[in-house]
Amino acid sequence: MTKTLFNSSAARITRVYALMLVIVTLLTSAAVISYAGANLIHVRQEATESTMKGLKRSFIGDRSMWNWWRFSRANDTKNTFIRVITNPVHKKGQTFYSKNAQRFLKKSKAKPSDPLLLGHIARSKNNVYYYHLKSVTKQDVKENETGVQYDVWLRLDDVIDLMGKIVATILGIALLSFIIGTALIYWVAKRLNRPLVQLTRSSKIHTKDVETAGTAQLPVPKTPQEVHDLSIEFNHLLASLNQRSEADRQFVSNASHELRTPIAGIRGHVEMIKRHGDEHPEIIPTSLDFIDKESKRMQTMIENLLKLSRASQRSLALSDVDLSETVTGIVERYRDGLKRPIELAITPDVKARTNADSVQQILVSLLDNAQKYSPTGSDIRVGLTSDGQYAIMTMADQGRGITDNQKTKVFDRFYRVDQEIPGNGLGLAIVKQLVVSNHGQIKIVDNAPQGSIFQVSFPISM
Repeated sequence: MTKTLFNSSAARITRVYALMLVIVTLLTSAAVISYAGANLIHVRQEATESTMKGLKRSFIGDRSMWNWWRFSRANDTKNTFIRVITNPVHKKGQTFYSKNAQRFLKKSKAKPSDPLLLGHIARSKNNVYYYHLKSVTKQDVKENETGVQYDVWLRLDDVIDLMGKIVATILGIALLSFIIGTALIYWVAKRLNRPLVQLTRSSKIHTKDVETAGTAQLPVPKTPQEVHDLSIEFNHLLASLNQRSEADRQFVSNASHELRTPIAGIRGHVEMIKRHGDEHPEIIPTSLDFIDKESKRMQTMIENLLKLSRASQRSLALSDVDLSETVTGIVERYRDGLKRPIELAITPDVKARTNADSVQQILVSLLDNAQKYSPTGSDIRVGLTSDGQYAIMTMADQGRGITDNQKTKVFDRFYRVDQEIPGNGLGLAIVKQLVVSNHGQIKIVDNAPQGSIFQVSFPISM
């Protein structure tokens, strides 16, 4: 159950959303932190450079000048620290510190050897981050080289603290958004998937209910459109399967009935021979003749049932077949055994993508059917033409014809137009199945002035 919920569409959508939210949050956080950090450092950099420019313009050479400069400018003595060294080359000058500068250097242990992280940003041994600018000015005074070294340090603790607060705020907002967003998207996903869940539940109910399985129809939700269309297609499929199932049940019922009739007759004659054969031996030849005919009829029916079953299950090996030669050869071989004259109208060099053996079965069955329903002395016309896409084989008889409502039924199993004519109603069903297996089509049209024409179309060879 847990695994099913984990693999549900709602859970998968939620996981994708959560992953996207994490990625977007990380990218947004990185962008905000980078932008804010860069701006803060840029402001500190400008302040440090401004301080350095002021020092260099003043060219502080003694304590009086240093005191004048220090008191004339308002500097942030909490975060900005200045050191001025006069005459640093000869080491004979003086060193001046701004307020708290010495304490900063002592506590932070900031040194020129501290590794630079980015530009003038460095980190001391005590993990104090600071921005450092250094400048040395030189001046010749009576041929003695003098100069001043200026050092400005700017602590970045407030920047680091602010960045930490920004990160914490972003992460807090992201976590809250993640929790609320994940719950919300899961709720929305479940709501969107509710029609699919209902469809699945209905399918399970109809599957378990055997009595209503034959007429089962699934509910069709109005939204979303995809589920609406899917439900309609499912119902079409169910209707088709129900029709097929009903046809199979009818087939079994008809087959049982057709087989039960000759078996009952055979059993009746066997019982009659047992009871009266000794006293009335004259009945034995008649009963044996009946048993022989009925057993042959059963054999033919069973063979046809097997043919129909094989035709509906197997896939045929198709090849390029010269139908002109094949149809002509089959008709000539069977002409003498038929009781009706046959006329041929064969277009030469008509080739189709089909199976030669199945073509023979189709043609022989149609010839037998035409012979049964044609009046004595009437002709049977066999034709073959091509329309560029299909090879069209026709079988025309001059029988009484087939009504429009019977033209589709004649291909059903055990359906017979005339019960007086011998047969078991399986021949045309086998023909249709073989035509379908050859990717062909079959239909019946009226033959003027009377009779029917069976048209069989096969895809031509490309």
